[in-house]
Amino acid sequence: MNLDFKELKAIGIDVEGVKSYTKGKEGYLSALRMYCKAYETNMENIDTFFKEKDWENYTIVVHSLKSNSRMIGAVDLGDEFERLEMAGRSLNVDTISKYNSETILHYTRLVEYLRKRVKAMKEAPVGRLFEEQAEQIIVALLEALDEFDDEQAGELVKKLAGYPFSEDKRPLLDKAAAFIEDFMYDEASELIQQLRECF
Repeated sequence: MNLDFKELKAIGIDVEGVKSYTKGKEGYLSALRMYCKAYETNMENIDTFFKEKDWENYTIVVHSLKSNSRMIGAVDLGDEFERLEMAGRSLNVDTISKYNSETILHYTRLVEYLRKRVKAMKEAPVGRLFEEQAEQIIVALLEALDEFDDEQAGELVKKLAGYPFSEDKRPLLDKAAAFIEDFMYDEASELIQQLRECF
């Protein structure tokens, strides 16, 4: 399953605000993986410190989660962790007790969502493309079609086949390849433009 940046935006993730900070989409994906990887440890620590009423260490953990959540663009969740952090610093146990479970639920749901989508992207299999690479190929392919360069367009289509498009999008690439073979460049270009909207 691919990571849909439009879908991330729809659930409130500020993707554009952090991609430049993380040096592009691959850097952002790396940040998401690290965020997910730390989940179990963070949950164990929060649970332990909450039960033991160790508010000092509890505050350290939620402070870290505030920063890390904002780093991946989960601004609202970062704000929730900040509320717990401020409550921990002032020893406002009532606020911690009121919002701890709710915040943890939101954290868990986000991690579950992200894990489903980044699991298959831990490594790029041989012949497979990451999203940023596929975008670059699409741009070059559209240029080749504009210049009626069927040889270059054919090679780029083969490369683009290495990207794991969804089942409903894959046929568009196959049809575009067929159009290119028949020198139907406008029709092929239209389909490639539709694929470009996936990113």
